[in-house]
Order: sequence, then C-alpha cells, then structure tokens
Amino acid sequence: MTGFVVARARARRLLVAAALLTVVPATCVLTALAAFSAAVGDAGLRHTLEHRAAARTVLDIRSDVTAEDRRTTDAAVREAAAGAFDGLPVTVTASTGTGAYALPASTRRGHEPTATGRGHDSRPDGDAPPDRAPPDGAPSGGPPSDRPPDGAQDRTPELTRFATLPRDHVRMVAGSWPGAPPRPPDVRGGSARAPATVRAAVPQRAAQRLGLHVGDTLRVTSRLHGPPDVRVEITGIYAPVSPGSATWRSLDPLHGEGVAVGDFTSYGPLAVPGSAFASGPAPHRAGGPLWPAETRWQADADFTSFDSSRIGHLRSRVAHTVEALGTSPRAPHAVARTDLPGLLASLERALLVTRSALLITALQLVLLTGLTLLLVAQLLRTERAAETALLRARGASRARICALAAAEAFLLALPAALAAPLLTGPALRLLSAHGAPDGAGLLPPPGPAPAPGGRPPPSPRGARCCSPGRRCWPAAPPAPTTPTAAPSAGPGPRGGAPR
Repeated sequence: MTGFVVARARARRLLVAAALLTVVPATCVLTALAAFSAAVGDAGLRHTLEHRAAARTVLDIRSDVTAEDRRTTDAAVREAAAGAFDGLPVTVTASTGTGAYALPASTRRGHEPTATGRGHDSRPDGDAPPDRAPPDGAPSGGPPSDRPPDGAQDRTPELTRFATLPRDHVRMVAGSWPGAPPRPPDVRGGSARAPATVRAAVPQRAAQRLGLHVGDTLRVTSRLHGPPDVRVEITGIYAPVSPGSATWRSLDPLHGEGVAVGDFTSYGPLAVPGSAFASGPAPHRAGGPLWPAETRWQADADFTSFDSSRIGHLRSRVAHTVEALGTSPRAPHAVARTDLPGLLASLERALLVTRSALLITALQLVLLTGLTLLLVAQLLRTERAAETALLRARGASRARICALAAAEAFLLALPAALAAPLLTGPALRLLSAHGAPDGAGLLPPPGPAPAPGGRPPPSPRGARCCSPGRRCWPAAPPAPTTPTAAPSAGPGPRGGAPR
C-alpha cells in the first residue's frame, strides 16, 4: 500500500509539493510562535520582578525583640522567609536597633563645644535622664555652658538610636567601621560605675549637622526606663550607597537620610556591630551594653530562573507566610508585609491578555493554512476523478479510498511533525538575537550549581549600576561577579549597593 500511495503522490507531484510547502512552514511557525509567546511572557515577568516592580517583591518583616528572645525570633523569621518564595534563592538582610536615646545638649546646631574639647555632655538639654533626679543644688537646666541658645529649634528634642547595618549598603566617608565594644572597667570601692563605651559610626548628614568628627565621644541617655547611659566613641562617618532605596526604606525608619525633623529631630542610626547588643536572660547577659528593642528584616528572592508556571504556587506560599508569621510561637510579635501576591495576580492577568493576542494571530494562520489545504484537496480531487472511478470499477470500496487519502495526508504531516520541533529552537534563538528582542532575556541563563546542602545558592547580581530608588544586589566582598541578566529598559526601584 505504501508504494501505491507514493506512486499516486508522484503522479501529482506539483499539487503535493504545494500542500507540503503549506503544511511544513505553517506548522513550524505555529510551534515557534507558541514557544516565542512563552519565552516573551517569562522574560517580561522576570524583567518586571527584577527591575520595574522590584520594590514590591520584597518581604518586609519587623518585630519587637528583647535580649532574651532576639536570637530565637531571628532564626524563626529567617526560616519562614526562606520558605516563602517557593524554593527560589532568598537573601535575608536584617537590622537590629535600640530604642530612642537623647543626645547631649552640646551637640545642638550652633552650640560651641565645651571646654573639654571633643567630649559632649551626657544629659539631653542639660536635664537628668528620665526617672532620675538631678543632684541637690544643681540647676535642672545643667551648667550654663551646656545650655543651648533660646529658640524653638533648641527646645526640640534631639534623639538618636543605635542599629546594625548591612556593610554592603554603606560606604565609609572617614574613619573606620566600628568594632566590638571594649570591656567595661573594673570598678571597686563602691564608686559609681562609669557608663559602658560603644564604638559607632555616624551618618554623614548627622555628623555635619551635629559637628561630630572621628574620635569624638559623647554620652547619650535612653528615653526608655531600664537601659543605662552609654558613652559613644565615634570611629567613622558613613554614607548610604542609595538612600531612599527599598533596603533603606525597610531597615531604617529615616530611609537612609540620616536626619528627620518633625516634632522632634532624629539622627542616625548610629551604626554598631552586632556584638554591641546584649543577649540572653538577665542578670547574666552576654554581649554589649545596648538593649535591643526592634529587629527589621528584608527578604529578597532571586527571580532569574522564575517562569510563569510557578506564579500561582508562589502567590499562595507568600500569602500563607505573611498570615502565619505573626502567629508563630517563636516570633509572636513579628509583622510581615509584602505586595508580591497582588503584583503576581496583576502580572498573571497581563500574561493572559498577551497570550490571547498571540492566539488570535495563530488562529488566523491556522485558518489561512486550512483554506489553502482545502483548495489543494479540491484540485487533487478534480485531477484524480478518473483514477478514483477506475478504482471503484475494480472493486475498491469507499473505506479503501478514504484510507488511501488518509495515508497521503500522513505523508504530508510527517515532515511537518518532524521539522517543527527541530526548527523551533534555532528560530527562537534567531529571533532573540536580532531586532528588539536582542538582549531581552528571552532564554533564561543556566541556573547556579546546587550548594552542598542541596539548596541552590543565590545567583550573583553584582556590578549592576544603581541610581537612587533603584534596587540592586550587592556582590560578595571578596570577588564580585556579573551575572547573565536582562538589561533594564528603564530605572527600576531596586536600591542598594552592587553585590
């Protein structure tokens, strides 16, 4: 039967060739169009999550902490954040801060330093700290030399706070990054214990406004009941790499600006190492003299290998994490916030609209191809009318004739079925390498090698330029690398230092 079908096709080779040239290109184009639609959708999804709407993809978490539960809460939050992004590599950045501390009056703008040189009085506005009475005979306003000039600005409380900061999001302007606090002196004989010393770095704007320099010391008093006074030794002056970026908006109440003026003036934060905070139960606490009051986390996923098939699962995982985090017994005071579920829902609708538009084009091509094949089939039927009558006269049934027609159709479809998958990959790479899709990231880069623990490491995103308000990724300090990523078509909200 095969030989007879081939002989019939050779007898009408022109019409069969026309049908073949219609079916094979149409099938290849439809297959490539489907693959191109999926690739464009995934590339646009990754570009939006990585650049244009990157600030809405982060998971911001904050929690009130104490020296007793700080480490337990941190471990619980990091575990929840790592599992919230459906297996994607996650980077968690944290910042632990204290409550408010009052600055000494001698640091007010326009006030000259005291006669002791770089030292500053320990009492804000010359008053005694909260819940403490001034010494007998001493005026409540402090020494005249420490009293700021009269005026509304001088009556405004000036506060600061201590916090740990990610080193890759700051740059040192002067001095060095603070180290571990020195051990407190051994006080004997019943004398008053001197306040513990903490080494800290000051924001550049705050240092300019307060007239602080490297090597200065000042004594600050907590506005809360309990934490002791602290003597601060300025070891350096820093500046945020991208103030106002997503990282600073999440980790710093002042958004990296260094100064905020309102009902009171806030400066800071004063950057300290993690060893400056106390940990463990009282009265045998380890660590430094600072009492932790709040920790902020920012969980950021790497969407380099993300595709549209995982949108629904990721949306449900993130929403579940946000709802369940505050009810965890290990982090009862944690509050999570993210715009990622709503962003994914809107992106899913946009992908549906895009694919619907491409489906209309595919249907038009199918319709044109079908009409062409009908025309060829009609011509073949006309050409083979006498041959078909001869076969019927020799005893061929209608089923036999239909089987011969189906075999001829199979011979036409077989080359298309074999060629379409083989040509789809080269066609997609050709479209991705020329014209507008060039460099748009239609083909995702190969994923990173799995880590020894089985979890893929975060892919490096280093050497990416950042502008204020744009979110970037710091590279590892020893050897920053540049990944394969789609270039941004416009400024995105991804901020921070290049990773």
